[in-house]
Amino acid sequence: MKLRLLLALFVFPLIAYAQEDTENQNTIHLGFQADFMRPAYPAYLYGRQVHKHEGNVIYTHKANGATINCDSAYHYFPSDTIEFFGNVIVRHESTVLYGEQIFYDGIYAKVRGRLVRMHDNERNATLKTQFVDYNIDKNTGTYAQGGTLARGRDTIESMNGIFDGNTGIFTFINNVAMKNDSIILVCDTMLYDTRNDITTFIANTKTWNNDNIMLSDYGIYKPNENEMSFSSDVYILSATQEVWADSVWFNSQTKNAELFKNIQMTDTSQNVIVFGDKAQISDNYQTIFVTEKPAALYYTVAKEANRLSDTTYLISDTLCSFMEDIKIVIDTVMQKDTVVQENIAPDSLNITLVTDTVKPDSIMQNIMSDTITSNSIIQNIVTDTIKPDSIIQNIVTDTVKLDSIMQSIVADTVKHENADRYKMQLDMRKSFGLNLAKNELRTNQDSIKPILITRDTTVRSMFAYHNVKIYKSDFQALCDSLVYHSLDSTAYMYHLPVLWNDSTQITSGVATFYNKNGQLDHADFASPALVIMREDSAHFSQLKGKSMKAFFNNSQLDKIHVLGNGQSIYYIREKPEQPISAVEVSECANIIIDMILMNGKSKINRVTYLMKPVSNTYPLDKVPEDSKQLAGFALHDDIRPKSKDELFTRHIHQSQRQTVQMLEKPTFKITLRINKISEK
Repeated sequence: MKLRLLLALFVFPLIAYAQEDTENQNTIHLGFQADFMRPAYPAYLYGRQVHKHEGNVIYTHKANGATINCDSAYHYFPSDTIEFFGNVIVRHESTVLYGEQIFYDGIYAKVRGRLVRMHDNERNATLKTQFVDYNIDKNTGTYAQGGTLARGRDTIESMNGIFDGNTGIFTFINNVAMKNDSIILVCDTMLYDTRNDITTFIANTKTWNNDNIMLSDYGIYKPNENEMSFSSDVYILSATQEVWADSVWFNSQTKNAELFKNIQMTDTSQNVIVFGDKAQISDNYQTIFVTEKPAALYYTVAKEANRLSDTTYLISDTLCSFMEDIKIVIDTVMQKDTVVQENIAPDSLNITLVTDTVKPDSIMQNIMSDTITSNSIIQNIVTDTIKPDSIIQNIVTDTVKLDSIMQSIVADTVKHENADRYKMQLDMRKSFGLNLAKNELRTNQDSIKPILITRDTTVRSMFAYHNVKIYKSDFQALCDSLVYHSLDSTAYMYHLPVLWNDSTQITSGVATFYNKNGQLDHADFASPALVIMREDSAHFSQLKGKSMKAFFNNSQLDKIHVLGNGQSIYYIREKPEQPISAVEVSECANIIIDMILMNGKSKINRVTYLMKPVSNTYPLDKVPEDSKQLAGFALHDDIRPKSKDELFTRHIHQSQRQTVQMLEKPTFKITLRINKISEK
């Protein structure tokens, strides 16, 4: 009797459960199987029957075939409310979810445990966390309190996240950080598409790529194509550049980039800021091509205040910039390759100096052609043959390479028109030769080997073409195209350029400007070269020649040399402050004009004719009409830039370098914490 009662207590509920499962199969989504099935204790909970399943427990979703395996389960019947315990595994298509415990309410499988791991076999992605709510019907889930995803070279962590097993898209939310072998990145929200290998960054994005830092509000990363694009207030920081733009596209393999709208590129190594609305960059900023309203600022920095000083503004239809890292040959020496001879008496040395030979191209000719002989230890670098009985022969040969302005500027080059500078260079050579002879005395049996003395430098060349306009506080200019080389601070203007300096206008076929210490030093003007200097509202002094050379002092016109076929119309004043009294009209092959600064304006102070001129002087009221203007006379005041605002209206971003450099890279605390748990 007792046995029958005991069987009834255990078997009847199972029979009833099986019947009710069949009757309610339209509402219960999970079917099951297990080695052992029995009523739980207590048998009823929350008004429902509780059944316990043990041993190889498998629940199968009737609609999509998803399965849940575990060691044991409590099923609250009749419903889909089930608790799974021990080695819980959820499988749905390519998604596998591992945990220690699941509470399933008919919609979500709430996976909990010391470590919850989800692996997508198709995308080879593994998510580790501690709290996952998984929707078995839709194959989607969420996690909270921190999770980290590992896929290939990528590691991504965030506090919260959503994953969609159907699309392969992970959504990371709050304190998002990503790293791989190319970049480190943080943002507020990230969409990680494992199917198409596309990552989207949303809000407060900060990216570290090698030595570069990039900030933006939105971005897309395509690792298979080595492409990154950013938009909305983009900022890029590199070693010497700062870049702002509305949007940026970048290829990490080719180092090419494209920038769009409100572009500002600041290069502190070259003291230049470039603007535009479209720019193409290649070779990691080595080449820049700017179109759509390009502009450039060249500035010097006032040392005492660390601020911009005396800025040059330039606009044109197109701007191109090319940068190259080169080695400049400062000197070439020849020395013998042998053991140093010690304790040689200085008095026994006889050293000969042969200096550079300079081609005559100015008043100073062949100033470096003399040979210097001395009985002292050494007077300079040796370039000539020494007497056979001399202890030292041919220690050094001084070879100066002058290939071209574009290729090599030698630090040892002497300006032929400056004897003082030559003397300084000569003294430097003596010092160098003295040290060389003291430390590297050789015997005459030794072989000779060359030594190049070089230094590394970065050269940037700027090309502006079509409708070039320039404004600076002390000069303005127009031309069709312009080329600037930072190596020698030289600018070339082509196609009938016009230059204004205070009340002076200069026109020519080609103009070349030479800068020194950030200021205009001198300029060359090729035929047809014409200078017009306003004396008052109605009178203009004029100079014309085959070519001209203008010299500036503190960016003010100081002297003009007319070279070949010189012509002049010079309005004479008895004293600089007195009115014009006469006009001198002259012709002379070469003319020198000395200027004087009066009331902030450059005026003619003295005219010197280097050859006998053909000259006529007229009272002011008796000047012949054909002697009032030289051929080609034309004023261009109507096209002269009047102010920087006429050329430049863009907003200039202030440097963010110090602030951005202080940004700390993420330390991936969530990943470290979860990985420690998985190691135990």
